[in-house]
Amino acid sequence: MECTWRKFRSYDHGYTAPACCKWYAMDNDGRIWAYRELYVTGMDAENIGKEIVRLSKGENINYTVADSSIFARTGFSDKWGNETIAAVLARTGVECIPGSKDRIAGWNTVRRYLKWDEKSPPMMIHFTTCENSIRTYPKLIHDTRKPEDLDTRGEEHAQDADRYFLMTLHDNKDLRPVTELERKMEEYKDQHLRQSLKEIYEDQITYER
Repeated sequence: MECTWRKFRSYDHGYTAPACCKWYAMDNDGRIWAYRELYVTGMDAENIGKEIVRLSKGENINYTVADSSIFARTGFSDKWGNETIAAVLARTGVECIPGSKDRIAGWNTVRRYLKWDEKSPPMMIHFTTCENSIRTYPKLIHDTRKPEDLDTRGEEHAQDADRYFLMTLHDNKDLRPVTELERKMEEYKDQHLRQSLKEIYEDQITYER
């Protein structure tokens, strides 16, 4: 992956059922590469957050989207009080935005990104490191009562993470990767600003003396 590609995370919470966090990168063509996943059961939100932070070390994450239900108060009180799961994650360094609740539009978006033919690869590709995503996609079935939706009794946690994330791209048109020239210009502006502030500070010290 190139350093100019924007990176994102998406999280679907679970405890008895699997919790799934996925990492994505967007290339210069707008194609999404799912390159890492965390797929665990029996781990509380605080430890999940710490593990997400550990796995993301050294990466610049544009944002993290998550199931909107984690922003609701659970009624469980611990030493931190009645915190939401989103608040627990934020305390560990994983700040989330709520994902779309529109399941039908979400699955339509997922299908669009997975569509491919002999001439055109899909717009979302999984690295082999995303073992559970690859394992569970072929097992998903439609809800017999709502054919446009998935049967929620299936193992769709990794796909829910995909759905939350891809819907943010559907709603946000300004997420293209920065070019190498743009990246260098931003670095130059940052360096110039730091140098200017340093000179102002040194001038102030000299004046005070």
